Amino acid sequence: LLRTSYSESKIPCKTDLDCPKYGYCHVLPPLVSHCIPTVLSNLKCVSVAPNGVIFANHTICLELGKTLKPDSNELYSTERCILVETPRGRNYTCGLSYYNPCPDTFDNSGTLLKTEDCPNHFNCDEVQFKDGYLRVCRPDLMELDGLDVNCKNNFDCGYSNIYLAWRTCDRGKCVLDLEKKFRRHKEL
Repeated sequence: LLRTSYSESKIPCKTDLDCPKYGYCHVLPPLVSHCIPTVLSNLKCVSVAPNGVIFANHTICLELGKTLKPDSNELYSTERCILVETPRGRNYTCGLSYYNPCPDTFDNSGTLLKTEDCPNHFNCDEVQFKDGYLRVCRPDLMELDGLDVNCKNNFDCGYSNIYLAWRTCDRGKCVLDLEKKFRRHKEL
């Protein structure tokens, strides 16, 4: 996956208001916080219905997610077809939902099924950036990265803004899939 256009510059920030759209303020106290661009790919995800209607096709992006993470669970998948506005126009591209615009969902004929349809356990929130407002997908529960979090099931665990992935519940602790594999390997 690729990043948006300002990925090379480290813009210092205190809140999202200090960052341009298609990014967020990654707060790392006591270190200097800076704006992180949202994750987008160069894979186009636009489809054309038989009647000529152009629409976002999330299936293309979900398939990309399965290719990148073969053991991923579609329930926790955050890959979506994102409408990105650039100086050159509007463009549909695959990306992770985190802080990207809230996408609409269409059926195979291009009929709108749901507006602002963020993945499971994400909310569509209006956020003010330094260059205007944008409705973006944000997790309803954020993981406090690096802290041990106890859990009874996966829904007790949050979304990691460092790893851009959901934590899952493994033996009473919230872990990333990579951590789960490591823990099981250590026990063998």
